[in-house]
Amino acid sequence: MFLPPRSTSWQADCPPLLGNSKADLSVPRPAGHVQSTAKRRLRTRSVAQFRCYYVFTYIESNHRLVELKNRKEARMECLRNAWYPVCRANALDEGLFAQQVLGERIVFFRKSDGNVAALEDLCPHRFLPLSKGRRCGDAIECGYHGLVFEADGRCSRIPGQPVVPSSAKVRSYPTGESMGLIWIWMGEPPIADPSRLYRLPQYDDHRWRAVHGG
Repeated sequence: MFLPPRSTSWQADCPPLLGNSKADLSVPRPAGHVQSTAKRRLRTRSVAQFRCYYVFTYIESNHRLVELKNRKEARMECLRNAWYPVCRANALDEGLFAQQVLGERIVFFRKSDGNVAALEDLCPHRFLPLSKGRRCGDAIECGYHGLVFEADGRCSRIPGQPVVPSSAKVRSYPTGESMGLIWIWMGEPPIADPSRLYRLPQYDDHRWRAVHGG
């Protein structure tokens, strides 16, 4: 996606698309050709709508980039290499479950083998949350242009493009399940140890009964 360099004015950043005056909209016609007023208005309106779409897409994308930058800076203030509880295990059905952990938006879903997958809730193409898409087996299909991301974050399909670049991927997070809860490791994946998941000794003791609050 093309993003012009940032400056104090987005109007200065936006490159001219089809010209800045109505004169640029005119196209040389053969001698004797008469274009109806309705057609000229329709063409002018179409170009104006395209310009508005371009400008608003540019502004929205820049706001999103600023939000991502601020979120990345805020991550440094949190303890990353630790397990964090996310939700109850029975909260994950056949759909997608979106949650925010340490300021990061993450989408969860339970795979066919029973394990839980956690991906960054953001399609790298147009920044649409993947939780707005749909399940495709053990993968997620983005609701914008249909990019498919596997449980490990790798993009496996781009509609209309036979070759998928290796850079097309989102971050995946290690997960675990303990005491009826879904846990996520927010730090470095290689050092995620499921044996370090918090577990009360009494949870599996038949003399005790677990009661989940509302």
